[in-house]
Amino acid sequence: MIKQESNSSEKIIEYSYPLLNEPIDERWSNLGRLALPNGVHQRENDLIYFHFSSLNNQDDYYKTLFGIASYRQIDANTVTNKDADIT
Repeated sequence: MIKQESNSSEKIIEYSYPLLNEPIDERWSNLGRLALPNGVHQRENDLIYFHFSSLNNQDDYYKTLFGIASYRQIDANTVTNKDADIT
């Protein structure tokens, strides 16, 4: 799971397997757009498959990392504790 702090350009991976203990490398800066691309608001739910190059250029130069993102939209009226940006 990726989130971006509203007052910062820093992106944070909230969950990964295996766990990552370091900040996101700049070469992975488009990870959020791969995991949740434009147009997802037009669908109720979906799975998104994506891939990108490994960051380790020595031993893993030719390896590709694969990711899966899933989402499901919910009715804003069912949210109990809403922030101002939930409409």
